[in-house]
Amino acid sequence: MEVVLAAGPVAEVVADWLVVPVFDSAPELGESTDLAGRLVEQFEAITEGGDLPRKVGQLLPLKGVVGLGTKRLLLVGLGSVDTISPATFERAMLTAFRSIADKPLQRVAIALRRLATSRVDAEAMVSLATTSAHVAGMGQDLYRTERSRFPFRELMLLVEEPGSAALVGALQAGDVVGRAVNLARELVNLAPQDMTPVKFAERAVNLSQELPVTCEVFDESRLKAERMESLLAVARGSTEEPRMVRIEYLGAGAAAPKLALVGKGVTFDSGGLSLKPTDGMLTMKCDMAGAATVLAAVTAIAKLKLPLNVVGYMGLVEN
Repeated sequence: MEVVLAAGPVAEVVADWLVVPVFDSAPELGESTDLAGRLVEQFEAITEGGDLPRKVGQLLPLKGVVGLGTKRLLLVGLGSVDTISPATFERAMLTAFRSIADKPLQRVAIALRRLATSRVDAEAMVSLATTSAHVAGMGQDLYRTERSRFPFRELMLLVEEPGSAALVGALQAGDVVGRAVNLARELVNLAPQDMTPVKFAERAVNLSQELPVTCEVFDESRLKAERMESLLAVARGSTEEPRMVRIEYLGAGAAAPKLALVGKGVTFDSGGLSLKPTDGMLTMKCDMAGAATVLAAVTAIAKLKLPLNVVGYMGLVEN
């Protein structure tokens, strides 16, 4: 997905969808979104009819809109301006983007002008909207012939100062975080035969090759030499060899302290078959979510070139 900051009249934006976030107390909806001159009657009818989205994540899609460069408009509620938070704003964005991610290669624009508050500033809105757009386009249907959600082709963030260094930085951060979240989700959702300990380690090595990190893989002989008997014991019942991945990023100098992240990576777990009910077995594949999260986090930190030192350890086995 390509993500861009843009200026210009909101009403003239050409996209498949124009997303317009609104607060519950916005009586002059058209004016607050630069659309007053084009949709006066529509907005008056929405407000007078009580159809304005007021709760966080409440949606009102309008299709076949006349007078805009975009024919489909999506109003999304942000709740009260006095209680909005980064968490509620992100929830609203995820709800909105997921609702329109049902077709491939769509161009989506979102109007963020004059929405910033003391509780959620413009940089946070740009970053969270970008992350949400990435995450909304990825579902759990990796193996389905017909997908239910698709990544957007382009996300256009309509802001007051698209050249602002702070907003550009926020966009880049949101883009990196969104891709990292999707990486972790993909690793978790892949079937055990497609994400074995060896394949996970190979993925980590491939990801690290284009980043300022060092990545080391401990194979079975190295694990024995390091006397990692607990990990080896878990893996002993499987034909798949275990691995341990160590990935390190030094962004604050060698003398600075290190943050250590340790992630559990049981890529397949037969344990609990006699103890857990059927529903409890459905999420057993998430036993490797810790390792997936560590890998995604360290690669994101490296891409953002954050001023800190971090080392990630991922123990990878089948049980």
